[in-house]
Amino acid sequence: LECEQELRMHELLFESDRRRVSTEKLQSEAKAAKEVAEAKEKNQQEMRNKMVLLEQNASREQQRLEQMFAEKMADMEEANIKEKEEREKVSVEKAALDSVHQRAAAEKETEAAIKFMQAQELSKKDEEFAKKEDLLAKE
Repeated sequence: LECEQELRMHELLFESDRRRVSTEKLQSEAKAAKEVAEAKEKNQQEMRNKMVLLEQNASREQQRLEQMFAEKMADMEEANIKEKEEREKVSVEKAALDSVHQRAAAEKETEAAIKFMQAQELSKKDEEFAKKEDLLAKE
């Protein structure tokens, strides 16, 4: 009877130890699972934070590029306006120069016509003088 009680007591102790070990193992597994879950959550949070930073950086870069594009477009528009103004200025100057050249050419033509007419008049007077000399010479 005493042996049976001792055996029963050892069985109870063994069962108690087995349950304790089983409980510790379950607690250990639960702790490990909790740590894995926390690590996963931490990694996911870090990934979300990185994505937010990447999106912010991309947004800033897009704004920077859009501003650069707008500035380049404004510069090109300004350059086009200046080029147009320069072409208009050159066109006006060319027209003025053409007008001066035309006026000078017209003045030269007028002078040439006047000189031609004067030469014709002199030629007529020379002929008349020559005729008068001929008449005087014949008389």
